[in-house]
Formats: sequence, C-alpha cells, structure tokens
Amino acid sequence: LNDTESMTSHTKSLQMALLSELCNASSRRAQLEHSACLHYSSNGLQPRPFQLRSLRSSADVIIASGAGALDERSLLPMGKTWLWNLVSSTVEVPKDSLKMAAFPEASNAVTNASDILSQTLKLLLHLEAASLESCHSSRVDKGTKLYHITNVFLYPEEVLSAIERTASALFRMLYDSESSNTNASTLVRDFITACYNHSRISKDKKPATPQSSDELSDDTYATSVFTQGQHSSHGPWRDELRALEDFVSDICESYLEHGGQYESFSMCLRLLLRHDFPPKVISDILTKLHPILNLLTIKEDRESMHSSLMQSVSGGLPSLDASRRDPSSVLDAFAAALKKRDRELSREDYIYLLAITVLSRNLASSSQRCECGLEAMKKRLAGISSAVIYDVFQVSKLLLESAAGTKENLIRATLDTCLNSSSYLFLQDVDEQNKWAWNKSLEDTVWIDAVTFLRKNECRKSK
Repeated sequence: LNDTESMTSHTKSLQMALLSELCNASSRRAQLEHSACLHYSSNGLQPRPFQLRSLRSSADVIIASGAGALDERSLLPMGKTWLWNLVSSTVEVPKDSLKMAAFPEASNAVTNASDILSQTLKLLLHLEAASLESCHSSRVDKGTKLYHITNVFLYPEEVLSAIERTASALFRMLYDSESSNTNASTLVRDFITACYNHSRISKDKKPATPQSSDELSDDTYATSVFTQGQHSSHGPWRDELRALEDFVSDICESYLEHGGQYESFSMCLRLLLRHDFPPKVISDILTKLHPILNLLTIKEDRESMHSSLMQSVSGGLPSLDASRRDPSSVLDAFAAALKKRDRELSREDYIYLLAITVLSRNLASSSQRCECGLEAMKKRLAGISSAVIYDVFQVSKLLLESAAGTKENLIRATLDTCLNSSSYLFLQDVDEQNKWAWNKSLEDTVWIDAVTFLRKNECRKSK
C-alpha cells in the first residue's frame, strides 16, 4: 500500500497527461460517458439513458481514413502497450538551443515532457521489479518492451539527459533477463513487430536481387527468422523489415549525434547486432557507425563479454552443430569494420572480438566444405592487416581442433586469443612475423600456407 501511495504521488504529470488525452476530443468524451454509465449501472445506481457505442480499440491499430481521423480515433480501451507507447512518443524542441531561452513555452514543453517520461519510466521500472504474473507488465513480451525503451535514445539531448539514468536501469533489467537465452529469434520477431505496429510504415516492394546458390540471401534469412515456430507459408514480412530499417537508421544517426556518450545506448546497438536480426540491419549499423565502432565497447568483465558475444553469434561449426551459415553481406560488413579506419580497433574492443568471431567461424567452415568459400574469404580479408588475419586464423585453428565445434568453443577461442597479449602477432619471433607478412606479392603464398595449416590441424584432430 505504501509503495502504491508513493507511486501515485510521484506520477501526477503522467496522470494529467492521460486525463488530457482522454478528454481532448468529443468521441473520447463520449467513451468516458459510456463507461461511466456502465459503471454506475453495475454498482446498483440508477443508470441514465445512453446510446450504445462501440468500444472497439484503435489504440493498437491506427487507421487514418481521412483528415482528422488520427485525432478522433478512440483511445479506450488503451491496449496492453499503452504505457510503453508513452515512452516512445515524440517531443518537438527547437534545434537551436538559443531559441529555448527566447521561447519559454518551448522550455516548458521540454520540462513537462521530461517529467512525464521520467514518471512513466519509473512506473515501468517499478512494475518490472514487482515481477508478478498478474501484473500488467507480464502481458507484454520482452521484444516489445526492448523496442519501446530503445526509442528513448531518439529524444533530444535536453530530454534524454534528464531520463537516461532511469531508462538505462529499465533497459538493463530487460536486457539482463534475456542474457541466458541465446536463441533470440522470438525476441527479435516481437521487436520487429512492435517496430512496425508503432511506425505503420508501408512501402512499395523492391525488386529482388539475384543471389548465388552458395549465399544465404536476406529474404531467405528473413523467412527463417519469422517462420521459426510458425507455418512456413508466412514468409518474410516486407513492410515490417522496412520499418525496422528506417528505425535503425534513425537510431544510428542519434548515436552519432550523441557521440556514444551513454553506455546504455551502446548496449541498445549491441542488441541490434544479434545474429537473428536481418542481415541488412547488421550491415547498416556497421557501415553507418564505422567511424565510432570502438564506442560500442563498455566496461565489462570477461564473463559479461562472453555472454554478449554468445547472443550475437549464430553458432559454431555448421558441420557439427547444424547452425546457419552467415550471409555474405554480414561477413563483408564485419571485414570492412576491421579496415580503412582512422583509428584502429584494439583487440579488446567489442566489435573487434565480434568480427574476429564471425570471420573465424566462416573461415573454419569454408576450409571444411568448399573452395569457393575460401576464395571469397580471401578477397574479403584483402586490405586487412597481417596481425588481424593472424588472429582470424588462430581462432579458426582452435575451433577446428575442438571436439564439438560449438558456439561455446568458438567464443572461448576468440577470448583466449584476443585477450591474451602474448598471442599478438608482433610479439611472436621474427620468423613467425615474416611468415604472416601480408602484401600483394606474397598474398597467394601466405594464403595457401595458412589454409594448409588449418587443414592439417583438422586432419590431425579427426585422426
């Protein structure tokens, strides 16, 4: 009771905002009147004559059929995500901070918005902490919650700085509760569905691009994401995927604008790099954030890094664990992240570790199954420093030598190699460094020797 009273006293701005929304249109006032009549009747009071009106909700499904339809749509019942919709609302402020002082009403709008958002986030945090099965919060899936909380980072600095601490606590609570679930396909599907429901973006279909038979296309990938646990006839959701791409583009622009100063914002981007998200989304993030990919690294111990990498990688050796091969567009994007940089990624950076993991997995798999995959990998790694290539081959070797070839073996091989300074190429003896010298004249020789080295270890293990 005390918690409820305390929460009520600290949500006055939120209450006023909701009351304002409930009463700002004639159709909504009619709904309130209708509800009041029903309530009085059920309590034994004499009901007044009233006309029956439909209470079918359009809060979750917006149908803008004409001018003013958006403002006049029904608000009641509000739907299960009504609190989360508040978190992902829109706040308009002047781009020029000097205008804030010139127009006090703009400053007041920012203050009021920050107030409402802060109170909403605290209420949601309180509901999540309660973790009651009967609680409203338990009826909203994690993917939907994570989508809406990610929207917080689209707010302008004036608002975000006031709510970031609470938003970060809520995001981490949701994110950490999923840390043990390495099969995140359901979460990703729910995230994308929430994105589409929120944005209502629908675009004309783009023409399909032919793919080689050995590559996993984005469409094939999308089908595998959306049909797991469903009938395969559902197929890829074109409009939903395009809505997600637009959202991710906005998120990346905001991250660049804020300069990656918020650790929880970096965690949101890492969430979007999970292997179950569409390949184009992963590639777009790596491309758009190329200059500041190092900022996705946060303070964390080895165990936390291990958990994060487990979420982002699709599997170990496909030949042993039947996991899906990575699409070529994703492999190209990770390779590009390791080259042509003004500031080199360190071996402890999150993106470096993730890129080494993904590329090593593909190299090990290709060395087992096809020459065309090895040739594609050779072209992909062209332009990358010999020290990075050395790390890729060392991790591939350890994966091939492992008995099970699992994702766990892969992640451990990456961390054992890259977080161990003694395994760095330029700390090896001169002969070893010369052996891996990667330049145009020696490219073919070095590559052939390296692949032979991998296959010898594979043969030795099988014996």
